[in-house]
Amino acid sequence: MKVVLVKSVDKLGRVGEVKEVADGYARNFLLPQNLAIPATSQIIAQWQAKTRAEEKVVEKEIRGAKDLDKKLTSVIVEIKVKANKEGTLFGAITEDQIINGLRVKGIIFDKKYLDYKNHIKTIGGHQISYQLVDGSRGEIKVKVISE
Repeated sequence: MKVVLVKSVDKLGRVGEVKEVADGYARNFLLPQNLAIPATSQIIAQWQAKTRAEEKVVEKEIRGAKDLDKKLTSVIVEIKVKANKEGTLFGAITEDQIINGLRVKGIIFDKKYLDYKNHIKTIGGHQISYQLVDGSRGEIKVKVISE
């Protein structure tokens, strides 16, 4: 029986692939578990159209990520906060403060791409790592200034 996989199945295939499987395997496991649907010419055409549409969206995101990466290399985010005489902040710089600093510069950035593990707690220049959708990595320059 030919089926189109709705979910990835170990040792069988990934989502959207058309596979020839034993009738019993399809009827007793794949179909009841909603892992696959019977393959007809209409279903196959629908899945192929859906796959093409998803690929276009991914390509658009990758192009956007490359443009964003270029912008981020030349930007310095300045954040003004209260600090003591030794230069230690009374709190820590948050991801939202960094994102808002980028927004002020005209850059829309999602904080899920930030690799912000070591919080900034001192005045001065810092670098925050990020990884975008296309896999490109870089660092955002953050300058913390005392009020």
